[in-house]
Amino acid sequence: MKEPDRLRPPPRSWDRTDVLQFLAAFAATLAVGYVAIINSSAPTAGSLPPTSDWLPSSSPVSIASPTAPLASPGPTPGASVSSATTPSPEVPGVALDVDTIAETVTDRLRVRSLPRVADDSRRLEPLLPPGTRLFVVGGPVVATGYQWYLVRPLSESGLPLFGWVASADHDGAAWIGPAHPECPPDPTVSQLGEMERHVALACYGRREFTLDAWFSGHRADCLVPWSTMPTWLDDCNAARMLVADPGDDPRRGLEVHLDPEMEAALTLQIPNGAVAVRAVIVGRFDDPAADSCRLDPPIRDASSPPDEVVVLACRAAFVATRVELLAVAN
Repeated sequence: MKEPDRLRPPPRSWDRTDVLQFLAAFAATLAVGYVAIINSSAPTAGSLPPTSDWLPSSSPVSIASPTAPLASPGPTPGASVSSATTPSPEVPGVALDVDTIAETVTDRLRVRSLPRVADDSRRLEPLLPPGTRLFVVGGPVVATGYQWYLVRPLSESGLPLFGWVASADHDGAAWIGPAHPECPPDPTVSQLGEMERHVALACYGRREFTLDAWFSGHRADCLVPWSTMPTWLDDCNAARMLVADPGDDPRRGLEVHLDPEMEAALTLQIPNGAVAVRAVIVGRFDDPAADSCRLDPPIRDASSPPDEVVVLACRAAFVATRVELLAVAN
């Protein structure tokens, strides 16, 4: 109900003294708040990074990515359907972590395009044989009486590049289980080159490596039948190869991707006619730039990979964040 006019207090009148008192109180409040903000943001003892971390390098041939963020110390989940791994108590299944390697423990395991048994979930060929290694991209998703995981098969060519598999039958008998790949604690450039790159991603996440090795030639693997933006992370982009010795076969080396600015700077530093270039390379798998990877062109059909799988292909690329040239072999 509207209050009657006769019960409203009369409006207060403000004279010059009132205004000056108000302005003085307001200025004092602002001053107290400003001091509190300055004190809260001031660095404390031990909060500054070591000098070597923030002073620029004195080497004239040290090339660093201008936008490379700090690396996290270990594996971190990328874009995934789900990072939850607790199986549903109502539906039997196997608990698997995203960004790990699993393997089939049964014969003729079906891969489907969607996490369910339904007409719109296409049955992909061929069936997976026992012992097929799988990179776990996402899941679990519970549907039609099963627990499903989005996986990237890593074994022989001809297998589906991605899809959904059920982890166990209705009685709880496992169809897939965790694998235990060999992860050398301090791998050499040769060991990293020999590792399947998704296994390396599962082993090391965003761990930063410093490698003394040789750039020797280029290679484009084209491991997936789609193109990706940004192009410097695309499989079919001619990445540089790292080898332990200049005479090593570059096809057995470690494929290294450089962003366009680093690639241009490195090209200017390498003399014409150089067969191999020795360098100290700092780099990692699972570079944050991988999160921006998308299909190119962004046209989708029933066979198109989900975003998680497109991003995974980029996350499995080894990206250089700093290069320091040491020697040239002509």
